[in-house]
Parts: sequence; C-alpha cells; structure tokens
Amino acid sequence: ICCIPASLKNYISSQSFVLHLTKDKSMHTPYPLNPRYTMNWFLLSLINDHLNQLLNRYSRIQALRLDLFYQKGTERFKRHSWNETEREVRMLVERTLQHTNLSGYFWVLESSADHGCHAHIVFYLDRHLNQATYPIAERAGTIWREITQGEGYYNRCEYKPAYEVSIDRPVNYDDTEAIHNLRYIISYLAKEEQKHGHYYYGASEVPPPSGLGRPRTL
Repeated sequence: ICCIPASLKNYISSQSFVLHLTKDKSMHTPYPLNPRYTMNWFLLSLINDHLNQLLNRYSRIQALRLDLFYQKGTERFKRHSWNETEREVRMLVERTLQHTNLSGYFWVLESSADHGCHAHIVFYLDRHLNQATYPIAERAGTIWREITQGEGYYNRCEYKPAYEVSIDRPVNYDDTEAIHNLRYIISYLAKEEQKHGHYYYGASEVPPPSGLGRPRTL
C-alpha cells in the first residue's frame, strides 16, 4: 500500500513524479473510463481532478490530444530512457506555452516495442480564446521536431466514425454528457498498459476561478 502525501494534490508545471503503486482491480471510480484497459486508479483520480479544476476555472474548454514518438531506427528510438524522454516532453510543454495561450495540459510517458519510449499529452484550450485546435497541434508538432532534431513525430487524435465519443466536441462546464465523454477519452492516459510500473506524468497548475460572471449552479 502506498501513502500519497498531501503535497501531491497540487499540480506543479515544472515537476513530474515517478510512482510505484499497487494495482487493485476491485476499486471503483465515479468517473467514466475506457473499459478496454486496466486503470491506474491514482493517475485516473489525478487526471479527473485536474479536469475538475479546469471546468471550475473556465466555462468552455476544448481538449487536444497529441501522441509524441521517435522515428524507428533513430538514436532516440534506440537509446532514449524514461528520464531523457521526460526532459524533452517538458521542453515541448514549456515552449508550446510560450507560443500559445493554452489553459492547461496533462501528459504521461509509456514504452512499447513498436513505439519505444513515447508520450501522450492532452492540451486544454479556453474555447472563448481559441476556436481551432489545428494551429496549436501544428505548432507543438514543429517544436517537437526541433527539440528532437528531426527524430520525433507526432500524431493528433481526431474523431473517427468508429470511435464511441469525439474529442473534437467543445465542453461547457455544465454539459454533463460532454464532460463524461471527455473523461472517457482522457482515461486512456491512466491505463496501466505500457507503463511497466513507471508512472511519469506532468500537469499544469490551474488558476482559481476569476470570480467574474454569473455565479454557477452545479
């Protein structure tokens, strides 16, 4: 059993943690999730709590998920460790934040035979400021290629007819169905598969509610 210190409840943009947690399939969660995968309940709670903070701060958000890889045959694909990939993902986040007005992010690292060490990241946009995700995806992809000296590439998660829910749908703070759909999508980041007992993640700090506008009734 792993005791989680209270300090981990705060999200620090410049820090991530490596945790070794016990899997417990008997646990239940109040959040929708993708049943195709085994969930790490601690990560799942963190991801959903982060989303709760965003919805408490922004009235309308848009999610953008990118998968970050190294091309097969490159030195990074063959030699990069968890720590080295983490360093480059942090660089990507910092530089992307400098060139965009993103509202938040959450990322995790994984490793597989097909993709080597790689990352999944969800960026959150304030829909009142950003109407399109494509320019931000392109900007982040360009930065990733620069950081990896041309050895990296990315995949943007887009809706396909075979998918049960769409990440392209904007989410209002009071739209329960849209929120549940987004929770289902982001639960993918909390899966145990391809983490091999190493839980590398990073999340943005979310500012408190501004206090402007009409009071919300949830």
